[in-house]
Amino acid sequence: MEYQKLGTTPLKISRIGFGCWAMGGHGWGKVSDSESINAVKTALDYGINFYDTADVYGFGHSEEILGKALGSKRHEVIIATKFGVSWDESANIGRDCSALYIMKAVEASLKRLNVDCIPLYQVHWPDSKTPLEETMIALQKCKEQGKIKYVGCSNFSNKNLLEAMAYADIVSSQLPYSILRREIEDEIIPFLVENKISLLVYDTLARGLLSGKYGLDTKFGADDSRNRDTNFMGQQFKDNLLLVEKLRKIGKKYGKSPAHVAVRWVLDNPLVTCAIIGMKTDQQVKDNIRSINWKLSKDDLQTLL
Repeated sequence: MEYQKLGTTPLKISRIGFGCWAMGGHGWGKVSDSESINAVKTALDYGINFYDTADVYGFGHSEEILGKALGSKRHEVIIATKFGVSWDESANIGRDCSALYIMKAVEASLKRLNVDCIPLYQVHWPDSKTPLEETMIALQKCKEQGKIKYVGCSNFSNKNLLEAMAYADIVSSQLPYSILRREIEDEIIPFLVENKISLLVYDTLARGLLSGKYGLDTKFGADDSRNRDTNFMGQQFKDNLLLVEKLRKIGKKYGKSPAHVAVRWVLDNPLVTCAIIGMKTDQQVKDNIRSINWKLSKDDLQTLL
């Protein structure tokens, strides 16, 4: 496994992180709790020590299963969870980063994860109704109380981050980044580097599109949120499949799949600390591990620019 330092902290996290959204059992088709647990145990065996979840994933279910899967190892890894997306009994969701909600959310996450302190507690999305000052002061209070170790942000602009940094130490920023989504390269990545904030990226495989498993005849289940993703629609889907074929061609030179090349392309950017990849089974873990400990040639990186 490859490891990289998390921001200005002494923590070193695996460059492949275990994404736990699917573990919640909502929005990704059929998911088995027992398979999720086996996947986590396999990830531990391969040295993955960074596990990213959120309280809203499965409305708490992801955190519960992750806590159960990690067992006694939960104190030996870096658990990163998120707050800020609230829900009600009818599964209606909304954004809430108020101090009142934070205090409730952190206690609930601690209980579900079965830990005394959350290593990395992240704001899931900015909340336009709540001043960032209120959110960050509440998080600092959580730190002082020993409920969280470090603060991270997710889906924040540079402007959001700059304001947040006035009230709290921010060690990480989680953002979408892949060979298909590169908008953070020009302004956001340089800002993070300047401020020594780690970049944690998600959607590295574009929700599985870059895995090479899908074609024009692919059909998802009725509850699969990819049915509403424009990357899987019309001409855009056709163009994306052409890119997948390019990844496949390059991968053959290394004995790798399109997915391995897509993940390696992200990891070959030294400014990326960790690529968070959703994994539902132990076989998916074993497959994603093949993206580690090799590099694309300069020529191949140039081809993919």
